[in-house]
Amino acid sequence: MVHLKTRYVDEKVSFVCGWYHDGSMAIRALSGYGEVVMTITVCVDEPAPEGHIWVKSWSENEGILEWLIENGFVIDSDIIRPVNFVNVHLCELTEKFTKLLLR
Repeated sequence: MVHLKTRYVDEKVSFVCGWYHDGSMAIRALSGYGEVVMTITVCVDEPAPEGHIWVKSWSENEGILEWLIENGFVIDSDIIRPVNFVNVHLCELTEKFTKLLLR
């Protein structure tokens, strides 16, 4: 478990990985009780390339992009896609985060 601290979350979490219908990776943060704290990724019209994710960084996820970068879990590719009234960021998963997801 790692300590996740964003605007709306301040607790120890673990991460679970799944897949969206388009084959791109879906990542959720879970509390110590197994409850979903947040869904970190989002599925958009353009599937994320292998080893990358689209990060949802608005509303309840405010601050997650910065936290992921500061903790060495992702590298921001500076590719941003508008989705409705918000933007999603394409990020490369680091080896550190990949190892954490595979635990």
